[in-house]
Amino acid sequence: MKISVALCTYNGEKYIREQLESILAQTYKVDEVVISDDCSMDNTIEIIRNIESRTDIPIYIHRNNTNIGFIRNFEKAVSLCKGDTILLSDQDDIWYPDKVESIINWFYENPDKEVLFTDADLIDENGEYLKSTLWQTLGFNRKIQEVFDNGMGYEIFYRDNIATGATMAFRGEIYKTFSSYCKYAFHDEAICFIALNDDKLGYCTKKTIKYRIHDSQVCGIGVIGNSQSICYKAVNKPISDRLIDLPLSHRLIERKNFIEYRKKAHTSPFGVFKVIIKWKKFFKMYKKYAFEFMKYDIRQNLINITTKMKSIFANKC
Repeated sequence: MKISVALCTYNGEKYIREQLESILAQTYKVDEVVISDDCSMDNTIEIIRNIESRTDIPIYIHRNNTNIGFIRNFEKAVSLCKGDTILLSDQDDIWYPDKVESIINWFYENPDKEVLFTDADLIDENGEYLKSTLWQTLGFNRKIQEVFDNGMGYEIFYRDNIATGATMAFRGEIYKTFSSYCKYAFHDEAICFIALNDDKLGYCTKKTIKYRIHDSQVCGIGVIGNSQSICYKAVNKPISDRLIDLPLSHRLIERKNFIEYRKKAHTSPFGVFKVIIKWKKFFKMYKKYAFEFMKYDIRQNLINITTKMKSIFANKC
């Protein structure tokens, strides 16, 4: 089995050395590291070339002619990989020494799966551990894992993406098709939905990396926020057959619309009621699934209003 690492960089001089060295120091050696750089303007490439000169593991560097953004940059890195199994990597994390070994063992133990995501420890910009883990922050707790294990992965992923690309690995033919769905979702989301389509997605509870949270992140939970309180009742409702029967691209579009619906529902005091008028179709499509989210969003709005009111009164005092 040939192992490739697809690593994307953009102005990553601050953390790239530590990350790349952690990849090269794995107990199960990788066969290649493919780096796609999105027009870095700092010393990222120089640092990589310095490390490259001191290792016998091939490091291939591709530099984009123009800045194409992190999604297309990951597409490019993956397309250049030659391995049977591809591990995705951000530029600012740190891999635990046995990450690759753990992932390879997991794939051997789960021959029916083609995509894997794992948990991670969270660290700050100085490498200090934060109190919560990645899955605690995303709300992928034991209850939600049981929902996933019972075949309701779509219900979870339609709510939000709980598989972080920096922890993901995949094999098989997925790399040939995922890029065509990236216009509807992030690269890691697209990979997961393709895998869910054929029941090829799995997870490992082991923490395989130190996931770094810092101000200069291009993407990740430090940028998009987190979902600490997952709506368990909502994800435990089956999605209607009407949605499942749609082609994958249409499902991703519907999911994108549903997420927009929920963002609007969260951003104004009576946002839920406003969007119900416009998004009636979601109650036909998602049935009780959407209704549970509506109740959850109303509660969240009330909490937000209360918090703002307390803040206003506190400032006046």
